[in-house]
Order: sequence, then structure tokens, then C-alpha cells
Amino acid sequence: MWSLLACLSALADDAVLHVAVHQEAGSIYEVAADGAAGQCRVLGLSRIACPADGPVVFRWGGADGWALHGDRSVVPGAEGVAFVLPPDGSRDAERERLREPTLQAVQDVFLRTGANPVRPPSPDLFGDLVALGAHDDWRIRALVVDALVPWVRHTASDPFPPDAPSLLPEGLVLQLAADPAPQVRRRVARLIREMRGGDPRAEEARRATEAFRDDRDKRVRKLATVLQTTQATEGMTDPLEAWLAALSRVPEPGPVGRAACKALATLHDHVPPGSVDPDRAVALVIAHHPEKAWAVWGAWKAEVPFHPARARYLLGSTLNLSMGLLRQWATDDPVGLAAVLSDWEPTLPHSDRFGVIARWLEGRVEDPVLLHVLTWDGTADTLSGLPEPTPEQ
Repeated sequence: MWSLLACLSALADDAVLHVAVHQEAGSIYEVAADGAAGQCRVLGLSRIACPADGPVVFRWGGADGWALHGDRSVVPGAEGVAFVLPPDGSRDAERERLREPTLQAVQDVFLRTGANPVRPPSPDLFGDLVALGAHDDWRIRALVVDALVPWVRHTASDPFPPDAPSLLPEGLVLQLAADPAPQVRRRVARLIREMRGGDPRAEEARRATEAFRDDRDKRVRKLATVLQTTQATEGMTDPLEAWLAALSRVPEPGPVGRAACKALATLHDHVPPGSVDPDRAVALVIAHHPEKAWAVWGAWKAEVPFHPARARYLLGSTLNLSMGLLRQWATDDPVGLAAVLSDWEPTLPHSDRFGVIARWLEGRVEDPVLLHVLTWDGTADTLSGLPEPTPEQ
């Protein structure tokens, strides 16, 4: 117990710097600390913790052309936030192009492509990008959102490590999410999709997603369903809330309803067992988006039993299939499945779709009734030669 208290006391005396080092600058190990009371430690990819009995002053000790911006002096028990970027004043040529911004200028300065390798921004240049988020031309505002993607996404080619502080100022995500142009809001939804649960702006992303659920643009509403599902699977939001939201969207036609169906399937492994009614969900999907019912029922096949009328409707009214679901039906109710298949295609020649089902079940069926239906070649026109099914069958 005393050991734990001593450890917590030691952590409380650390001066911690949460610092985002641009990958082109180097690494966190090139951030120096003056005034520490002992050996500093690197925590993760973006934090330096220094034992301290007074202020610790951090500075950039790496390559020229870069500087430490933000909190340089941190007192014991506190955490500062800083960024390693080019110094202010080093991107005046780019800033001059943005004095009277055009679409081409914004693209050239901020949007990296294979043919346009942009230079890392200084803080003052990044501030110009943020200010353009309020430009009169929605096309420029849309480019602003596109330019922000690398700063919230974390791939090997993006500027900061995954656990870095956010360069986006507080409130920017919500400001852009409320943009009057649906084209901008759609881009914001895609930007949010790149964010993860540990992102410092995750709470703003969650609030923006909630607002998108009732957006007047149906494509934004679709993206909202996708976002809420993703956030639920990553622990950013309550999976039950995501389930109820998706269930309410299933009756909507087009992409909004289809996205909701996909969400119901995706959430299978994330909602608490027994907390939702998957049978009702499958029935709702069949009523409004039957093609998607195969995926939803397939995801919940262990919880939603074989239902002959539903299965017959899907076989006769859709193009999709689900191998896992059909195999589950063949295991749970082989005679019932045999009856449905016989009613669906009672005569030869069988369709290619019937052949796909037969191949999927090949070697997995022992029940003589279902086996006969799947392998019937027309030499007998009845099931009279088969043994009587058991009461269980």
C-alpha cells in the first residue's frame, strides 16, 4: 500500500509534456529538458515525464528548421502541450498566396498529392488554414476539411503519432459540422470517421455525429449512422444508443436505411448479450431492405431462429445469400429448410442460385429429407421412397 502511494506521489511530482513531433522533424527523443530533478522518461510516442521540484523547460534539440511551439515550461504535477513544427515566419511565401485565396492556392499550399508534395506548415500558416474554414466560398471551406484529414488520421505517412495532441483548435470540428453547405458537412463526417477514441477532439466528434443524425441531407444522415456505429465499436459511444439509432433509421429508403441495416449487423459483437431484440430487427430489415436481411440475419443467426416464411420470402424476392445463415438453418431445422427449398424450386432445372446453396451445404447434411432435396436429379418425382422423418424432424 505504501509502495503504491509512493508511486502515485512520484507521478504527481512529474512535469509532463504532451508533444506532437512532426515525423519529418525527427522523434520525441530530440526534445530536451532543462531543470529536471532526475532522468526523464518517454511515455508512449508523445509524452515526456520528468521528475521535478521546480519548472522544467523543454526545447527542441533536433534538426534546424524546426521549433517547439506551445508550453515550453511545465511545473511539477502539470502537463503541457506542444508541437514541433517549422518556426513562425518560415512559410511567408505560402501565406502570401493565401492573402486573396483561390481554390488552386489552397490546394497547392495544403493538399499533399503525389504531384504536389506540400511543405509542413508553421503554426501561423496552419492558423491561416483554420481561418479559411469561415470563408464565403463553400468550395474553399470544403478544401479546408480535406486538408485537415492528415492531422486527425494516423497512418505511417501522416504528420503526428497516434497518441499526439491535436493541432485542431477546440470548437473547429463543431464549427465545420454546422456548415450551411451539405458538401462541407459530408466531408466533415468523413473527417470524423478518421478519428479514433483517444483523439483529443473525440468528444466534439461525438457531438457532431449526434447532430448529423437529423441532418436535412440524406447523405449526411447515412454517414452519421456509419459514424455512430464506428464510434460504438471503438468505445467512443454507447453501443445500445447506436443500436436504437440504427433501428430507427431502417425504415428510411435508400442509402440511409441500408447503412442502418449494416450497423445492426456490425453491432452484434458490441451490444451486451440479451440487451436488444434481434428478431424484431431482422423483421424490420426484411420489411424495408430485404436484400440486406441476409447480412443482418447472418450476423444474428445464433440468436434469431429459422423462420420458414421469412426464408421463403428472401429466397423468392432477393438476389443475395448468406452461406453462414444457410448452414445454420441446415443444422437447426433441416426438414424445415428442405420444405422451403422444395417450395421455392419444386422442379428441374434448378437455378444457379440453388446450385450455390447445394454446394455450400455439400458434405454438411446428414438429414435424408434435406439431402434428397439438394441432390434430386429428377429420377424420382416424390419423396415417397424416403424414410419417415422423426418427430423431431
